[in-house]
Amino acid sequence: MSSVISKSSGGLLLTFAELEFVLCEAPGWPRMRAQLNGNPPDTPQVLQAGAASLLARGLTEPETPDTARPSALVRRLASALVDCPNPVGISLIMESKLGPGVYCSTPDGRRVLVSIEMPGVARFQELPTDVPPVAQAMGLVEKLLKVEGGVVAVKAIGQPGVLLRRRGEVWELGDNSRDPNDLDSFFQPVSRGQALGTVEAYLARFLALEG
Repeated sequence: MSSVISKSSGGLLLTFAELEFVLCEAPGWPRMRAQLNGNPPDTPQVLQAGAASLLARGLTEPETPDTARPSALVRRLASALVDCPNPVGISLIMESKLGPGVYCSTPDGRRVLVSIEMPGVARFQELPTDVPPVAQAMGLVEKLLKVEGGVVAVKAIGQPGVLLRRRGEVWELGDNSRDPNDLDSFFQPVSRGQALGTVEAYLARFLALEG
């Protein structure tokens, strides 16, 4: 990878091997790895490869005269995944692919959006802190709703979620009591205000106390 920073987004790119090295001792990492569609390392060499990659990319700093640790930037962004009390998945589901993302708001004030840039690589984008978490997450949802033909999934980890889609001027919410394999039956038409209000209320359950 030629650049520490993704020029298109201003985000920090980290491979899953690098994340394993940074977060392997964090109790919350296994569930977050699964949320990002990652796999547990099958050999200790994965952690070694992650450490070597961070060193080669200049993303480490001295810890002792003989050892190094991930840089402050890497620790600050990566640890948001495990420090956030209620990470919320905000993902765009297209017919042929899933673009998973996780919004993290930590007790110490960090706001980080984590998304899959390509297989095995996550993008960490630090977000402004002058907007309440619920409003900020709603902005992310509304941005995804502009993508034609996609379904937006909003789901706190370990909790039932909300599915919605917009087709032109028609807004629809998923009805969890119906068969999701039958999309025409699963999605029910609602007003724009009802669709966005449902999502905002859902986000408030998990994010309102974090800002």
